[in-house]
Amino acid sequence: MVELTGADHPAGGLERFFEPEDVVGIKVNPVGKKPSGAADRPFSPVVGAISSPAVLIEVVEGLKSAGVKAKNITSSSAMPTSFAMLATKRS
Repeated sequence: MVELTGADHPAGGLERFFEPEDVVGIKVNPVGKKPSGAADRPFSPVVGAISSPAVLIEVVEGLKSAGVKAKNITSSSAMPTSFAMLATKRS
């Protein structure tokens, strides 16, 4: 974020995109291909597209340090169409 925005620190970079009252949803991917561990490829570097819990924590901490309220930060593995269906069912 520092390089992208020219800010002095990461939170400063995030402050350019988010305000304290914003509600932020983070899309995560909880499934993906795990390393095979097969005898012919015991150390396969392919992991797939599983979201890293460590990265998610850093993103949340960065948003909080930029002023976004913790209660306004959420994560979900649902697809955007799932949210639309939910909103339609509530009407």
